[in-house]
Amino acid sequence: MGDYFPHDPGAERVEFMEDLESERSMRPVKLERAKLGAANKKKIYVVCDRCNSGWMSRLEKATKPTLVQLITGVPTLLDDAAVQRLVNFVALKAMVAEHDVFKGRTPMPIYDSAARRRFMDTGIAPDGIRMWIGAGGGPKWRTGFYRFVSGVRLIKAPLGATVEPNFVRSGANIHSVTWGLGSCFFHVVATTNMEFYRQHGWDVPPGLFAIWPLQAGTLVWPPNFAFTDWAIDELSVSLRGLSKTFHKVASDGTLLPP
Repeated sequence: MGDYFPHDPGAERVEFMEDLESERSMRPVKLERAKLGAANKKKIYVVCDRCNSGWMSRLEKATKPTLVQLITGVPTLLDDAAVQRLVNFVALKAMVAEHDVFKGRTPMPIYDSAARRRFMDTGIAPDGIRMWIGAGGGPKWRTGFYRFVSGVRLIKAPLGATVEPNFVRSGANIHSVTWGLGSCFFHVVATTNMEFYRQHGWDVPPGLFAIWPLQAGTLVWPPNFAFTDWAIDELSVSLRGLSKTFHKVASDGTLLPP
């Protein structure tokens, strides 16, 4: 069954994921996923030399001391400034990963060039990003990476209706990224459709720490709980699982069951 929200008699709010899902994995999460190698050896050639040796390089150098402590599991205290640098670093890598080519598919970024430029100019992660950090360290996710991307809209329509006779897909506007780095991992959900959060929010299992939007206070690391590889597998495909509960829309605009 799909997710429905009452609107008026004979009509309901119908949420759907467009049929453009794409799975991108640098290490297998389940058997059917392709193995492209460890994330620390993956290179995506989409960054110009000026940015790569300029603001991106400065961000990586500023974040490196914190990353080394997180990767190795050294006890540390992360203040707001350290967390902000960490968030920007992970957001940067997620935005670069949007342009990865997997199995010959065309890249499907959710952020346009204007959003990327704002990020470069302001140093603030784009609206719509939610980010968590957790302790891991299992062999599979020490360098694991998984991205799922899709499109979501929220509309009002009677069930079984043709929601848009001249339906044109809006493209990708939501993704999740799960990235393992040594003893820690990051889970990112990002969308350019803010209504998604107003209707759903995003629940994560206990043991993950929200780092964006920024949470005031010092983050004590490492925590006394670590996720298994299996648990990170399940978290990494949570958006994919949610998409399967939403209604789809056919090319002619007809509402289809989940």
